[in-house]
Amino acid sequence: MESHLTSPESKIPLRILHLNASSSGGAFVAAQRLSEALNHMEGIESRHLVFAGSGGGDVSLWADSWLKQALAFGMHAIEKLDFLRFEKDKTIRFAFSHANIGLSLEAVKLFNWADVIHLHWINKGFISLDGLERLLNSQKKIVWTCHDLWPFTGGCYHPRGCDHFQVACGHCHYLRNPSLGDLSARVFKRKQGLYQIAVHEPLIDIAKDLPVRTLVSPLHFVAPSRWLSDQAKSSGIWGTKPLGLESDFDGLVETVAPKRVLTIPISIIPNPIDTTYFHPLMATKTRVSDSLHPDNSAAKQQSLEPKHLLSAVVPQLSGSETETFQPLSLLKSNCTTLLFVAGNLGNEAKGFSAFRQLCVGLYSAGHVNFQALVVGENRIGDLNLPCHHIALGFVSDSNHMREVYWRSDVFVSTSKEENLPTTIMESLACGLPVAGFNVGGIPEMVDSKTGFLADLGDVNSLVLQVGKYLNYSLTDKNTMREAAREFALENYTASRVANRYLQIYKPQF
Repeated sequence: MESHLTSPESKIPLRILHLNASSSGGAFVAAQRLSEALNHMEGIESRHLVFAGSGGGDVSLWADSWLKQALAFGMHAIEKLDFLRFEKDKTIRFAFSHANIGLSLEAVKLFNWADVIHLHWINKGFISLDGLERLLNSQKKIVWTCHDLWPFTGGCYHPRGCDHFQVACGHCHYLRNPSLGDLSARVFKRKQGLYQIAVHEPLIDIAKDLPVRTLVSPLHFVAPSRWLSDQAKSSGIWGTKPLGLESDFDGLVETVAPKRVLTIPISIIPNPIDTTYFHPLMATKTRVSDSLHPDNSAAKQQSLEPKHLLSAVVPQLSGSETETFQPLSLLKSNCTTLLFVAGNLGNEAKGFSAFRQLCVGLYSAGHVNFQALVVGENRIGDLNLPCHHIALGFVSDSNHMREVYWRSDVFVSTSKEENLPTTIMESLACGLPVAGFNVGGIPEMVDSKTGFLADLGDVNSLVLQVGKYLNYSLTDKNTMREAAREFALENYTASRVANRYLQIYKPQF
C-alpha cells in the first residue's frame, strides 16, 4: 500500500502508528500519552498497537485472543530459550535481547493503514532484526523513540559501565563465552548493516559535478534526553567512513562511483506527561502531607500555584480526586515524606540499598522528622529502614499514584542508570523536589532550583542536602515546589511534545 504522507493542512489525515511490545512500563505510558495528544491535533490520526497486554480506546492489541496470547508468550519464550546457550547466568536473562524472532507486521491491517511507523519498545519477541529490515524497506517513514540503549548496542538494554558498543561490541560481559566475535558482536554488525538502508534523494544534476551524493534514511531516532542522544552518537554502529556505491544511479554511468553520505537524524524530545492530571495539590499554609491527611477535610484542599501558572493547571477536583488511598492514612501528619519508587525493589540498578543508606544517614545525623513512602514490588523482605515507613507494593492505578505524589514531599531517585524517568517528570509536575544521583538524563531534569544532585554513590552528599531541606522554611519549600512545577510545564506538557514530533512526522515541502 502506497503511503499518502501529507501535511496537517491537507484534508487527508496523516496516520501515525505507535508500536510497543507491552501495555505496561514507561515506554507504553509515554507512547500512549503522545498518541492521545496527537489525536487532539487537526489533520492527525494516531493509533497505538501493542503486541501483548490490554487494549482499549486508541490502543489496539495484537494478542486479542487466547491463541494469539499463547503465541505472543511462546515467541518471547523461544527467544529466551535460545539465549540460554549464550547467557552468563540467569540474572541477565532479561537484560539482553538478540531479537531473533518476531511478528510479520506486513500482515497487520494497521501497518498498511499507517503513513508513519513510530517504534517505541519493540523487544520481547515483537519485532526481530529481520522484521526491522522489512520495516526499513517498507517505504514508510520510521521514527524510533529510544527508551534504552538497545538500538545502539549488540543486544543489551543498558551497558552497565561497558563501552564496547562505542566500537563494535564483542567481549560482552553479559555472555557466557565473551569473545571478539561473540553474539553481541554479531548482533551489532547486523544492526550496523540495517541502519545503512537509505532512500535516495532526488537525482543530482551531473553538471554540478558534485563528488558526494547525500542519501536520506527512512529512520529518524528520538532520544528523550541529551544523555541518551550522546550515548547513541558515541556508538560505533554508525561506522566512520562514507560508503562507496557499486551500482549506477537510475541507469546513469559515471566513470568513478560516487561516495554516499547517509545521515540518520537523532532528535532530543522528552517524553510527555499530562500536566493537567499531574498537578500540585496543597493547602496554602500547610504541608502536602498535612493537607491530604484523613483528618483534614477535602474542602481545605486547594492548588498551590504561582499565579502565572494557574491558567495551565485549572484543577477542578472531582470526588475520585479527593478520595484517600487507604494505606496512605498510616502516614504521620507531622513528618517530611521521602518517596522512593521502583517496579521491583530488588532490582539493584534502581538503588533501593542507597535509599536505605540515605534514611540511615539522616537518622544518624539527628533528623527524626521524616518518614519513607516506598512503591514497588517487594522481593527483598524486610526493608530495614530506621524511620517510620509505608510499603505500598506495586501501584498500577494512576489515581493512587497521583495521591502518592501528593502525600510526599521529596522524590528520591538513587538509580545507578536512568534515561528520563517518568516518575521524576510526574513528581516535578506535582510540585515535588527531586533528590538523586547525577546519572543518565537526571541532571537535565534537576538543578538547584528543583532539587538536589550528588555524584553516583555519594549518599553522604544526599544526606547533607536532604538534611538541609528538612529544616527549610515553608516559604523556601514552596519556592522549590513552584520551580519544580514550572519546569515540568515548560518541558513535558503533552501538547508541546506532540508539536515537536509533528515536525519529524510531516513531509518537508
